[in-house]
Amino acid sequence: MKNRIYLSPPHVGENEKKLLKNAFDSNWIAPTGPDIDNFENEMSNYLGGQSCAALSSGTAGLHLSMVLSNIKQGDIVLCPSLTFAASANVIIYEKAIPVFIDVDESWTISTSLLEKAIKKFSPKALISVNLYGQSANYSEIVELCNSNKVFLIEDAAE
Repeated sequence: MKNRIYLSPPHVGENEKKLLKNAFDSNWIAPTGPDIDNFENEMSNYLGGQSCAALSSGTAGLHLSMVLSNIKQGDIVLCPSLTFAASANVIIYEKAIPVFIDVDESWTISTSLLEKAIKKFSPKALISVNLYGQSANYSEIVELCNSNKVFLIEDAAE
């Protein structure tokens, strides 16, 4: 029998166990608490922003991005064809129209096909997905989105 190679094997060390025990002992396990407040403040300071919000999932983050980008019913949103379902589902949540773009050999969105799709569909937004440790070609993607006034939403949840 072959050994399995897991995509993301869990690891819980002694420090993680201690932090979990502290959260349970303090009864701050849902929906918020000082650990989440501290995390949000540390991220905000690190990123140089005014505030930061920790959400329950990557899907919630993508959905919030759609709302903040003012995506409405009938708007076209581009998305790679190779992705987790949430990347496309959040488009449907807002009754927008998903248009799928094929990926290249990096398993991320093909910038040449992206350029053609932007010209053909005049989308309001693009959800670009980083997959299997591969980041999309953001130097080209940012340029394409900026020059065509397309909101860029990066799905880096994986």
